[in-house]
Amino acid sequence: MRHSINGGSEPATLPGADVLRRSEISKAYGVSRWLALFLALSLAGGAPALAQTTDAPDPGSATPLAEPRSPIDRTRYLIPRDQLSTQESDPYLFLGRVMDNSRPRWNDYKRAIKDYPTVLSCLARDQRDKERPDLLQFDWQGLNKRIEMEVCLFRVFRSLKDPKLIEDWLVSFEFKFLGYRPTGLINALEVTRLDANWTGEQYYATTGANELFPLMTWRILPRASIFSLAVFFDQNADITDISLAPIVK
Repeated sequence: MRHSINGGSEPATLPGADVLRRSEISKAYGVSRWLALFLALSLAGGAPALAQTTDAPDPGSATPLAEPRSPIDRTRYLIPRDQLSTQESDPYLFLGRVMDNSRPRWNDYKRAIKDYPTVLSCLARDQRDKERPDLLQFDWQGLNKRIEMEVCLFRVFRSLKDPKLIEDWLVSFEFKFLGYRPTGLINALEVTRLDANWTGEQYYATTGANELFPLMTWRILPRASIFSLAVFFDQNADITDISLAPIVK
């Protein structure tokens, strides 16, 4: 059964690789700017004050698994095993195309695709043997990297199929739903984009992750203030891409 996307009849598309590259450059510039500030403060003896004034949450204070906090009908998310997304039934897509060894970013994604081949591998362990696992039992803290989260969100959303269920799934984890918008055409397919975001505090508290600066103390260097999630649908409401991007302001 196909579902419409908010009545979406306007043509849309995924952003091109140049847009993604500009985003990476922007992020790198933000990191460099903060590193320069940190070095200047260190020379001036001001680094301890920067460490004391940060309001970043302690990653050790996060709960083992984040339960949805908003009221929701959980029965809608109990999906029979034979209807769940797998790499075999729904290969992971990047910019609307199957991610495989012919793609430039294959080396970035191949480990996550191998480690999370089904939606079951993305859920809490007590859900993995159930005939109707609860897709709200998402194992946020079992995912160590942003790319792993993108792969697992793809698995969950391809299993849910209905954009309204996906929207409510996100809201249940306190994502701020920003709406749908057309983004043009890709590969002759109409594509619509769902936008949502977390604050940096929500992301770190829920996931316990600190991927931006894995080798440096989080108490001194800045962390992302917003995590922007984009979910891309084709005209049949099938997921064609997932993007989770940190924004450092």
